[in-house]
Amino acid sequence: MRMQTEMIQVKNDPKIINEVNSNAAIWGWSVLNIQITDQKIVREGDSKGGLQQGFFNDKYVVTTEVITEHVNYASITYQRDLDDPRTAKLAELEKAYYSCENADYLSREEANAKKEAQDVLDKKDRIKLFAKISFCAAIVSFILLFFVDLFDYLFILFLSLGISLGIYAIVSPAFRAADKKDYELVSENKRRREAKQLEIKNKALALQ
Repeated sequence: MRMQTEMIQVKNDPKIINEVNSNAAIWGWSVLNIQITDQKIVREGDSKGGLQQGFFNDKYVVTTEVITEHVNYASITYQRDLDDPRTAKLAELEKAYYSCENADYLSREEANAKKEAQDVLDKKDRIKLFAKISFCAAIVSFILLFFVDLFDYLFILFLSLGISLGIYAIVSPAFRAADKKDYELVSENKRRREAKQLEIKNKALALQ
């Protein structure tokens, strides 16, 4: 009997373990072994420095926090029978199922519409960035106007520009429409992907 084995590591949580085992069983895998491992991870945290008084002189001491974490996980080993006539088909369906994760199920027209919406949203992000820069410049101008009178004009200018750009990015009909279109297409692509995965999973279950 020829056997195929595969091992995965998951968080040591009964709910997660049962979920991955149930999913693996769909593709013909059976649990061969489960090993629980407690791994201790030691890492450095924040460093703090300060003067420490000595008998003859003061010295600067740096203290580094040591953080110890315990990671508890389960190593699960699966196996499936390569001589079982169903295994080849189940392996093919399993590969198709997971390949769906990176697949795009939008039509060419929908993909073009999504790209156009994303281009508009990229423009929105640039405007929001300029608004943030303007607000930062307004803050700097506000600080400097205590020293140079000229900066009161710059403060008003940058503050007005930041507010205008910020409001435009929020209320612009073009941006709101692009947001809606992008959300609809992303949701539709996800729905179709999940429908395809369910179809593949049902084919695998029919072979059980």
